[in-house]
Amino acid sequence: MIKRKFALAYLIAAVYGCLFSDLLYAQGVSYKEWSAKVTAALPDKSTDAITVESFGAVGDQVADDTKAFQAAFTYARDHGLSVVELGSGKKYRISESINIDYRGKGQLERKGVQVNGNGASIFLAVKGGNRGYFAFNILTDARPQQNTKFNINNIWFFTDNVNRPNGIYNSYACFTSINNCVFYQLATAVKFDYAGMCRFNDCYFWGCVDGIKTYRCKDSYIDGCHAYSCDKAFTLEGVNNAGSDGNVCIVNSVANASTQYNLKMKGLYTPMIANCVFEQSPMNMSIQSSQFGKMSNVFCGPGNVEFVSSGRDFSNDYWNIANLDAQGKVAFNGLKFSNVTGFKVHGVGSGNNPANAAVQLNNCDEVNFSALTVRDSRDRLAYALSIAPNCGSITISNLIADRSIYLQGNANQRPGRFIVSSAIINGGVVSEDKRFKPTEIFEYINSGSNTFFSNKPGSK
Repeated sequence: MIKRKFALAYLIAAVYGCLFSDLLYAQGVSYKEWSAKVTAALPDKSTDAITVESFGAVGDQVADDTKAFQAAFTYARDHGLSVVELGSGKKYRISESINIDYRGKGQLERKGVQVNGNGASIFLAVKGGNRGYFAFNILTDARPQQNTKFNINNIWFFTDNVNRPNGIYNSYACFTSINNCVFYQLATAVKFDYAGMCRFNDCYFWGCVDGIKTYRCKDSYIDGCHAYSCDKAFTLEGVNNAGSDGNVCIVNSVANASTQYNLKMKGLYTPMIANCVFEQSPMNMSIQSSQFGKMSNVFCGPGNVEFVSSGRDFSNDYWNIANLDAQGKVAFNGLKFSNVTGFKVHGVGSGNNPANAAVQLNNCDEVNFSALTVRDSRDRLAYALSIAPNCGSITISNLIADRSIYLQGNANQRPGRFIVSSAIINGGVVSEDKRFKPTEIFEYINSGSNTFFSNKPGSK
């Protein structure tokens, strides 16, 4: 009796096995392929990794992989997994935002996701006219210092250069890094709001409207990034609130051929710019109402540099600028309590230059210039330096200028305390009223007559 039961069970299993095999065969899937797919859907327990293919992604740039990506990130969040893998060499197509959504989870503690692109690319298509979505949309609750960690690595994001959706958005998530990614012809490649301790490493931005755009972020770091032919390469903005928007560094980076500007910093505390090249843009650098900044070893090719002040209480205070080489007009507006050393300016044109000067000072106070060289401009401008009447306590030492220094306004308008020493100036110092205050002291060699002149009391 027992032998008959085993025989019957074996017969039923064999029949169902044959039927299941026939079903798989009819669908064009072998048992081996089916088994491998099911096994792949399970996370790797050694790494907590899942693949987007496990959730149905194809990666041929034809099939829409949006739902597969969203399912993978949702599964990782709900099961406490930390790694999402893309297939090497795959070209995924998405048409809506992929939400990496941790809202409603409260204060996150040491959680997050790492996306390993493995050299794959993502094509941002448009569905239902939605051009404004972000490929990856990192969302957390609006809480200070969210202890999250999101890393996105080694992915190429691109569009058809017609619809132009966006790349990566992050709101509030701290410790987020974007590494070795390419953003090609997007609208906004990367946008971070209210985030902290974030990094952008070795990324490339080609033909985007905005490369990196941050608002009210702090302790952020841009290292080794390159923006080419964007409208606005790097835009870093705060509201000048004594430390909450700042500690922002951009180092070892390049931006060129931007149609509007290469770098704009606005309302930041303790920003730093070091070892960078910005060139071939109408505005290479625009620094607005930012304080306690440091700039060193920066080359600006064709294009202008400006420091902009939005009012008395929002000037550019306490800057240390060393080794700035500018091939375009430099306008210091609202620069105060600052030091500028190793400063070279050349190749300035007369276009958009009503002051007719290579270097222009306006509303500047207590600024020391040292080792300043202003070479002849291509349009033979009238002045090397033009100094507005509202400037005072300006010292310039070790100056070589191929044009004269121009003091705007009359003696009653100028606050004075203006000293030039150890200088060679072709054309000397020119004032509108041909008179100087006692506090306006000049020492220079008139290269035209090779004679020394000083208006110091007791000088000969």
